[in-house]
Amino acid sequence: MVNFDEITKHPWFAGIDWTALAEKKLSPPFKPKIKKNNDTSNFDALFTQEPPQESIDAGDLVSPSPNHYTGFTYQDIVPVTVHNT
Repeated sequence: MVNFDEITKHPWFAGIDWTALAEKKLSPPFKPKIKKNNDTSNFDALFTQEPPQESIDAGDLVSPSPNHYTGFTYQDIVPVTVHNT
């Protein structure tokens, strides 16, 4: 399994200030202009006019089998710790 340090050292991410990113101090390289909060003009009409489809069977919500969530607990968002090397 690849860990966070391995990802941050990959050449694709060279030049990224991971501390500033974790602290939300970076500006995005592109920020689309929108007319209002629900503006979808930046998405292709082929996508926005496609009818929605359920991705799961609603019956699985009542009694999932097998139970894929056994042993899982909720954890609030934990801040990212950046290890500078």
